[in-house]
Amino acid sequence: MSENTNSSDYLKNITCEISNDVYATARICPVSLKYYGFCLRQGNYTVTLHFAEIVYSEGEDHSILGERVFDIYIQAQIHGQIVAVKKLSSPSKQKLQEFNTEVHSLSSLKHENVVRLYGGYSGKELHLLIYEYMEHKSIADALFETRSRLKLDWKTRREICIGIAKGLKYLHGESRLQIVHRDIKAQNILLSGTDGNLTAKISDFGLATLCEEGNENMVSKVAGTHGYLAPEYAMRGILSQKADVYSFGVLLLEIVSGKSNAVSRPTQETVFLLDTAYVYNKEGRLADLVDKDLSSCYDFTEAMRILNLAMMCTSQTPTLRPTMSEVVSVLQDGKTVEQVFVAPPTDSSSMIMAGASLSSSAEISSTSTGVPSSEFSSYFMIKENIETKN
Repeated sequence: MSENTNSSDYLKNITCEISNDVYATARICPVSLKYYGFCLRQGNYTVTLHFAEIVYSEGEDHSILGERVFDIYIQAQIHGQIVAVKKLSSPSKQKLQEFNTEVHSLSSLKHENVVRLYGGYSGKELHLLIYEYMEHKSIADALFETRSRLKLDWKTRREICIGIAKGLKYLHGESRLQIVHRDIKAQNILLSGTDGNLTAKISDFGLATLCEEGNENMVSKVAGTHGYLAPEYAMRGILSQKADVYSFGVLLLEIVSGKSNAVSRPTQETVFLLDTAYVYNKEGRLADLVDKDLSSCYDFTEAMRILNLAMMCTSQTPTLRPTMSEVVSVLQDGKTVEQVFVAPPTDSSSMIMAGASLSSSAEISSTSTGVPSSEFSSYFMIKENIETKN
């Protein structure tokens, strides 16, 4: 594509390498999704986008990579290697901020349990990010979609929990940047590998922000997903690494139970899994949360250790939550919560009551940290992440 070519005209006029016949056929899709084909070239490498499937919907989420509702995802190849391309549709100031935040966050990260960013393109009207391709979509698809071909046995669920914990441990203290993700949820945990050997990877860093261990940031606008937000963050705008720990605790409950954290029912209030867990824990029947689909094919001791860990991670008081390093010790090394975590003395006056209304100072939104957007077109590639195939 020429530097002088308008990206919207480029798509509209079908000036890419895909044939007109194939393009026209692809536009007529039985599931009513639009398809586009275009290509991207820069320097000594070639990115060929054979076709693009728009998975954007006003009313529901679809994904190839794991998405926000304003994004378009496509499958492409770099040197024969399948990748996923995320295209920002209808860019607004907020979306461009999240786009740039994701670039700045992911470009310096390299970990087995963090989705890898290969590179991208940013111009006036076209913004692309190129990721490794995650063939099994998100853990939300695997757990909550009845048509999912993935059936997660107990061993796989345990390994997924460990993988996510390792990824968060890396983000919080082992990477060059100490990052709070702010949107840990089932939809943002992607899966790759074979059915018996799945790897979980954290994705979607559009809301990520820098925050060192032990520090707290005050934010005027709260970003994230209802049901996963730590109470001190949702109600008072206090953000720390313990907010991710809380979200992770909710995710643990989902993985063990196979149930979504929030279930909407007609003419009724939304039912939250965490509320059910609190009741079960108080009644001494936390084991009833274990997914019935597992039948008796799971390790009861391990399940109870993970459920108890989830309850500690979702404590209403941040200081009573473990660090992700301590979480990994419990999940991977088989230690009990009591062996790795000593709770500090608490001030009862600082306790946050569950069910309290949101503070007016913390407005819920999907605004990210303010990373300035670029005023010019630019390509960028993280070359060490590209595996060239001859």
